[in-house]
Amino acid sequence: MTKPTTLTAGIDTAKDKLDIAVHGRKGTITVANDETGWTQLATYLAKAGVERVGIEATGGYERGVIRALQNAGFTVHMLQPKQVRAFATLHLKRAKNDRIDAAMIAACTDMLGAQNRTPADQRFDALMDHLTFIEQIEEDIARFKTRLEHICDKRLRRIVEADIRRFEKQRAGEIKRLLGALRAHADLAKRFELVLSIPGIGERTALAVVVRMPELGQVSREQAASLAGLAPFVHQSGKRAGESHIGGGRARLRRSLYAAALPAAFRWNPALKALYQRLIGRRKAHTAALVACARKLLVFANSVVARGTPWQESVPARA
Repeated sequence: MTKPTTLTAGIDTAKDKLDIAVHGRKGTITVANDETGWTQLATYLAKAGVERVGIEATGGYERGVIRALQNAGFTVHMLQPKQVRAFATLHLKRAKNDRIDAAMIAACTDMLGAQNRTPADQRFDALMDHLTFIEQIEEDIARFKTRLEHICDKRLRRIVEADIRRFEKQRAGEIKRLLGALRAHADLAKRFELVLSIPGIGERTALAVVVRMPELGQVSREQAASLAGLAPFVHQSGKRAGESHIGGGRARLRRSLYAAALPAAFRWNPALKALYQRLIGRRKAHTAALVACARKLLVFANSVVARGTPWQESVPARA
């Protein structure tokens, strides 16, 4: 007897619509990217016998349909655009439109096979959105401060300075609200306090680590670094040994850790002070040393959450 295969489907996501293809079957369907369309899609996939669905990351437009399908009992795999394009290139498929992309996503999902995936914790959706809003306020503050450097007119300076004060007040209020929302969940509150116990990590960085990495404490240090885009990747071919570089991953989390690495490595965290000085002594560039310190901060955070006990200076977190 042959083992029955699991039928897969692929979804190409746009702001207003979804194109769906079932692997091994001709044709596609299109539904609206809203609650009505999601219900129609779930009904269609169930009748077709689909169990696994692949969808490409599309800047957040995919979030609603993913949650709807997970709640309807489907296993959903979110693919990176590079994965889908690499799969298409492998099969010499150069044509591209929404329907072709849906078929490519379906075929790519089928090739990847069934993987044990725990549905993402939906509590983090609102927390991440709120944190992104705070980060956008911070970007506005930085932009207005840069603008202020080039303004000489006193009246215009007063206008910009008032805007900066307003943004800073708004930022403080939103951080307080986000902290309240996070602490409403006992497990997340405990995770936050554990991360906050690490010297060099303040409330703002701890928020970024806990909210941006739901997997914290459940993955290896290498996986944590890779998820944040802080893992060094080698570039070597034959006799050529190129420099290692970081890349990919969660850019907003990476920026938060990098911003915390400088004061942590120069003032607050003895372990990072020693690491920074050791790397500089080996003639590593300042930027490379700070990246290593940012990575180490995340490793420390992952370790204390996995262990379930706060940072102890006499017994450093495993690196």
